[in-house]
Amino acid sequence: METSGLTEKDYGKSFQQNQQIGVIDLHKKGFNGNNIHVAIFDAGFKNITKIPGFLRHQANDKLMYGYDLVNLDNTLSDFDTHGTACASALGAYDIGKFIGSGPLAKLTLFKTENGKSEYPIEELNWCKAAEIADSLGVDIITSSLGYNQFDDSKMDYNHSQLDGKTSYISIGAKTAVSK
Repeated sequence: METSGLTEKDYGKSFQQNQQIGVIDLHKKGFNGNNIHVAIFDAGFKNITKIPGFLRHQANDKLMYGYDLVNLDNTLSDFDTHGTACASALGAYDIGKFIGSGPLAKLTLFKTENGKSEYPIEELNWCKAAEIADSLGVDIITSSLGYNQFDDSKMDYNHSQLDGKTSYISIGAKTAVSK
């Protein structure tokens, strides 16, 4: 999965976004995620094992299943495509169609979010995934999840509690950063 000599045509639909944030210049200089281990926390990774942009990752042991902390199993690709989209922006490699910002990174996937409901347990799932990711030697955690409103409004965080010190996920993220 070479990145230093790619053309605009090679990037396909991802050229514009990669150019906008400087990824193409980084790729030309050899920065492509190689030797970086990234954990992706999300609601699921539906069909990720079937997408051509991840077939090379699977063949080269760069796409790893972490854990589904919602259903307590290793089935991560059965529900929700949001994690698949996030993983693609980072790691997909399909010449002429789509190339992510770090296609040579090793990706470990964790389902921490229950897409059918919203409760504080998902914050704790996130924290547990961070612990597991740390034990695996992950370099970076990426997560496009946030929590302040829940299905039971009595559990919502009010504005003053969004201080980086109160919510479970904020405490867990601070601990992860310190590690």
